[in-house]
Amino acid sequence: MVSNIWRTIFNKWYVIFLFMSTFMACNNNTTVLIEGPANLLKNPYPLNYPSTNPQPNEVISNLKAGDEGEVLDWSYEKDYKVYKVKMKDGKIGYLIHGDNFKELK
Repeated sequence: MVSNIWRTIFNKWYVIFLFMSTFMACNNNTTVLIEGPANLLKNPYPLNYPSTNPQPNEVISNLKAGDEGEVLDWSYEKDYKVYKVKMKDGKIGYLIHGDNFKELK
């Protein structure tokens, strides 16, 4: 009986530990360094995308070499990889992979 109680307690703490470890591993504090002109976009897709029926999007900020931001999230879409970033000036928007930036750890 006592061993079953300890096993139950251990299993609950183990699940909590695994969940927290996974969550903390996902929050890797990756930053981006802008290496040349780049656009911080309002929506998570490129300007004039798709080419057959472009969806409206707008540039929040014109970034220049040396600007830095924190990656909040990223995803692979059908034709591109997109990063949600928070720039040092507090603006939050999207960068499209292939623009003038690189990831830093």
